[in-house]
Amino acid sequence: MLAIGLWAGQLGGRARWMVPAAFLGVMIIGGVLGMTGISIPAVEQGVLVSVLVLGLFIAAAVRLPAPASMAVAAAFALFHGIAHGAEMPANATALGYAVGFTAATALLHLAGLGLGTIATTARQPQFIRLVGGGIAVSALLLAAA
Repeated sequence: MLAIGLWAGQLGGRARWMVPAAFLGVMIIGGVLGMTGISIPAVEQGVLVSVLVLGLFIAAAVRLPAPASMAVAAAFALFHGIAHGAEMPANATALGYAVGFTAATALLHLAGLGLGTIATTARQPQFIRLVGGGIAVSALLLAAA
């Protein structure tokens, strides 16, 4: 989730809010699907691929047009949302649980945007790229685990 904020910050302009908003909107839809028992194949692999690809996008400073960036974020969000929804505890209310994972995700997006803004203001874009590389490496470590 930090990666979405970092990447949106790298993209700049309207993508700073459009990419996280697309992610949050589709993640909520995926969460509802997961809560109702609907799934898609390879959810865990989709989450892992999202971490790897976003890390690589940040490390390589990939700049897609805002609509394409939103589509990438939305596709990854579906996997994350379904995973969250499927893991809802039996004693949780759907609304409370959805508000919780959505708020936590939004805060992580904001943290990524903040980190990216600080690095950009300090004219340290290589710092953001290094963090992106770390995110990609973490995906590879998760895959090996």
